[in-house]
Amino acid sequence: MGWNDGSIIFMTVNRMDSVQRQKLCRKLSGNIQALYLVVGDRRQDLECARACKSPFIGCLYGYGEKGELNGADHLAEHIEEIPQLVIRG
Repeated sequence: MGWNDGSIIFMTVNRMDSVQRQKLCRKLSGNIQALYLVVGDRRQDLECARACKSPFIGCLYGYGEKGELNGADHLAEHIEEIPQLVIRG
């Protein structure tokens, strides 16, 4: 996918609703020329990723449920799986 080039921007947006998350993603993606990877456990996280045309890893170990994450590029059952998913792209 092209998002495993070693550049990492970490952001947590727990207190933002879906619309606020999407606005923030669009603003950031307009200021930084990069492809973003979104990792999250809720449908709103997936919607944010899609709004920014970003790949998405859905986390099954969080608050969301599997059906809520339908459409994720990858699903992780455990946090330890995420680095390998990032490397594989």
